[in-house]
Amino acid sequence: MDFAEPLSYPLKDLKKLVIGGLMVFPRMLLLLIPLIMSWGYMIKVAGDTVKGKNELPEFNDWGYFLTKGLGTILIYTLYGLFAIIITLPATILYFMFIFSLFGGYYTQGYSYTPDTTLMILAMIFYIIAFIPLIVLSIMEMIACVRYGEKGNVGVAFEFRKIYRKFKTNLANYIIGFLVLFEFLLVI
Repeated sequence: MDFAEPLSYPLKDLKKLVIGGLMVFPRMLLLLIPLIMSWGYMIKVAGDTVKGKNELPEFNDWGYFLTKGLGTILIYTLYGLFAIIITLPATILYFMFIFSLFGGYYTQGYSYTPDTTLMILAMIFYIIAFIPLIVLSIMEMIACVRYGEKGNVGVAFEFRKIYRKFKTNLANYIIGFLVLFEFLLVI
């Protein structure tokens, strides 16, 4: 798998790169519509790439990008709910620990003692949840690419097919995820 190609891909057409970059420029975050449209554009790029197209799409169908962006929000929301469910036990234990700081119990010597067991359990649950969260985030990326390829948001929720694709290409996805993670650390 060639990892240099995806990094040089956006530089093929600087005009399109600048237009896309301006859509997600931090001061425009207040304007949600351009952000949603940029997500739609990314879905279009992902779908075109899977179909073998080597050129960036034109910025000519704003309604299409907005519609695809709204579908992406649906995908992110539902996959985000799964992430919340995975981390919910750890989060509950963490907040129980925080509340124990303000209402801890007193030992015989009347000294304040927060319930550190809750914090230790919360950390254990977060560590256990780490691997499923990585798998979920990779599956979310696969779902978005499938959405761009097929054009139907429903394919993003065909979990068995997505999981099968994940298992089939596990090594490539792990390498890609690590490259993305390293890239984000450098930025």
